[in-house]
Amino acid sequence: KNTLLSSSLLVHRKATLSESKNGLEFVLSSERPGANRSDGIIAVDGIDHKNYDRNPIVIFNNHVDQPIGRMLGVRTDGGKLKGNLHLAPRETSLRLTEIHKLVDAGVLRAVSIGVIPRESSSLKSGEKFYAKSELVSASLVAIPCNTDALLSVKGVSKELKKEIFKEQTRNASLS
Repeated sequence: KNTLLSSSLLVHRKATLSESKNGLEFVLSSERPGANRSDGIIAVDGIDHKNYDRNPIVIFNNHVDQPIGRMLGVRTDGGKLKGNLHLAPRETSLRLTEIHKLVDAGVLRAVSIGVIPRESSSLKSGEKFYAKSELVSASLVAIPCNTDALLSVKGVSKELKKEIFKEQTRNASLS
């Protein structure tokens, strides 16, 4: 008699940065002079995000027809507006598979926000100071409007960061 022995195979897959259970912490905006490439400074404490929090969709490269995830936990912290990006599962679409890979490779690591100005004044420098505004959109982008609007990589274990950045360095050296 032939007896077929079955054994279950355990497949280990490395966790990736884009699959962090707490999301990816991003700086969405900062008040640092010169950080904003547009015409002014947006007061972070003056950004009202209550309506955005009700439907915190993140789009890709400012294309409203390309939702890719949600920005949860939007908050102010030390002159910066922060939030945690939760990407939709990579299996959702070919585009999301590509986005996950670009985030994990460290290529996509910036965001831009859209606001509606509510109250502003002119600064001596000629720039506008937006004291009050409403957050209406967040977008994962290649080039941010605010140069501080980058991935923070907080809330990810040291081991995962080490593994991810080791893999990124290895991939870059193979290129």
